[in-house]
Amino acid sequence: MPHVTLCQFQAEESTIRELWDKACNALTEHTISLELKDFSCISFDNEIFWVSLMPDHRTLLNDMHNVVSKIVNSPAKKSYDPHLTLINTKDSEYEKMADKLIKTYSPISDEFVLSIGECDEIGQFTKLLYQGDFKKSIECKR
Repeated sequence: MPHVTLCQFQAEESTIRELWDKACNALTEHTISLELKDFSCISFDNEIFWVSLMPDHRTLLNDMHNVVSKIVNSPAKKSYDPHLTLINTKDSEYEKMADKLIKTYSPISDEFVLSIGECDEIGQFTKLLYQGDFKKSIECKR
């Protein structure tokens, strides 16, 4: 599922609802209209390469990251960089492939909706557990 991660953490399943309720109550914003127009091509180890879209309103997303990190007891990371991952690859020629997309890309806009879910070992969001209802800002549903 496409997503912008606020915070990755591990928790006992029995505590998820309580963490979700705390996050819903602590955040004044549960949805943000984002525009994704800039690309990021990066590698941290020169083995895996990432192509991502960078949203606007990163300051607001960073503020949300700081709040959620405290709630889930996972230290806020200074290096947190909100993004929407398009691909990760081991192909070191990834920037050449990304350039083709970048040249024809038209920015997209969508609503970021506060959610909590499960992810796999590389951070891909695989299962939605709770999602904010952007029609009713504080009501959160499972």
